[in-house]
Amino acid sequence: MFHFNYKQALLTAKLASKEDGNYLGVYRNYAPMQMFLALAETDSPEAYIHPVLDQIRQYDHLHKTEYYKTLRLFCLTMQNKDSTSIQLAIHRNTLLYRLNRMRDLFNVTYEDEQTALHLLVSFLLIDIMERFS
Repeated sequence: MFHFNYKQALLTAKLASKEDGNYLGVYRNYAPMQMFLALAETDSPEAYIHPVLDQIRQYDHLHKTEYYKTLRLFCLTMQNKDSTSIQLAIHRNTLLYRLNRMRDLFNVTYEDEQTALHLLVSFLLIDIMERFS
């Protein structure tokens, strides 16, 4: 049991960061991120990231849209449309428009459970990679 608690504390220390002036260091805040930290420390963590995300980032850059940010938050809220629209400070219909537009532009089927999981894992892995780059 001691070894397990030590690993939890070590991983929490690695993942703890300063957000909004507050230091976060509680294990429960980072528990699921252990897997993604391990993946991020491999030779090619990019292999686990959904390929559509790079396409969306490039499109956003060229067209000054916020599809990547929208999809990221939509995935992180577990596809809760109300929560996503509130956090983005946009009307729910704007969110629905963006989601439909992404489906049309990038053929991303976020409603599919496997795709939704792959997107969520991708965003969590990207967050870890950016934190440690």
